[in-house]
Amino acid sequence: MTVDPRPVSRPPGWGDDCLSSFLEEAQSRTRKVFHQMQPAWQPVADMDARLQAFVCEYQQEHEDAAGAFIRARSSFRAAACLAFAGFQSEAFTVIRNALECALNAFALARYPDVASLWVRRSSMNGAERKKAWRQLKPSALRKRLEAENPDLAGRWEAAYNTTIDRGAHPTAEALERSRVLEDEAGFKRRVTFLYLTGDKAAITECFGAIAACGGIALDLWRAAFAEAAPLMGPSA
Repeated sequence: MTVDPRPVSRPPGWGDDCLSSFLEEAQSRTRKVFHQMQPAWQPVADMDARLQAFVCEYQQEHEDAAGAFIRARSSFRAAACLAFAGFQSEAFTVIRNALECALNAFALARYPDVASLWVRRSSMNGAERKKAWRQLKPSALRKRLEAENPDLAGRWEAAYNTTIDRGAHPTAEALERSRVLEDEAGFKRRVTFLYLTGDKAAITECFGAIAACGGIALDLWRAAFAEAAPLMGPSA
């Protein structure tokens, strides 16, 4: 059973509880950002069109790699949804996932030993699984990428580290960006945390990170099939 995709203007009970009221606010912010910040989100829309038009021609043995690339693309769109609504820290968390999926797609397509280990890991015992994970974790795959393409590896790492600083990990910097301190009568401090931000600079930064992530994903996929690049779709 699937959800009926036909739009419903306002279903009964919508907005009557805290959660649906919060979701209504998020939808309202999405429309406002779309209307007021086109120069900021347009690069994301342009990159999404490139991803949509990208031709994933691959042989059967690369199906896992293609699946990882598709997950990178779906995370790209999910991050855009969050950024439009004002979920900035959460958007960076999903951007991080998109970067990891794109790196996995590159490694699965490029290295047969990684593809084999990827499939076999689910049937391994605890010690073997940990050993396999050390070979499959992002830092290990980035080293492989760096050996072939230092520039692309550097772009990937810089983007990845930015997501951590902006909320993908619960770091002090990420926490500080969403914390609001208010002095009351000179002796009290009230601490609140932002779920949704309306700060245009923060939203613009997030859109830029999403667009950059899409470009890195495309370049990783093309790098995986460097010999067949003309067949693999447009460049980022």
